Amino acid sequence: MQIIIEGADGSGKSTFAKLLSEKFGFPIVHRDKPKNEQEKKQMFDMYLSEAKKGGNAIYDRYMYSEQVYGPIMRDASFINIEQMYEVEVELAKTGALVIFCDHKITTLWEACLDRGETYIKDIGTLYDIQMAYRMLFFDLNHLIPILQYRRQL
Repeated sequence: MQIIIEGADGSGKSTFAKLLSEKFGFPIVHRDKPKNEQEKKQMFDMYLSEAKKGGNAIYDRYMYSEQVYGPIMRDASFINIEQMYEVEVELAKTGALVIFCDHKITTLWEACLDRGETYIKDIGTLYDIQMAYRMLFFDLNHLIPILQYRRQL
């Protein structure tokens, strides 16, 4: 089973992924922003390949982060909606699911400040990211289940 953990910075993704990994024994695969132009160009193929491979894994971020952060942080995503659905077709075959970590914006911002976040510079950007996630997960139809998790304080 592939479990995809998504959400804005400070939403508890890594902590939740660790708890799930301890419970189920699945490895955690952490995805980060693309480091160079080659990674950007290969991003879709990597996600499609991983989806087809299946297996047991917990992904701390996945293609959805690129679709949210790309337009906000650098004006474009390297994965479009059609590609998302192509990957989701393969994920659906493996019984994958997405867990969207969500919380009120002030709680997310406090978590970012507490851990010394350097990528997100202000609460306004974090708000834009959170709203983009909500639109992506709740305004579009998906081929795999999207569950919502609210970080515990």
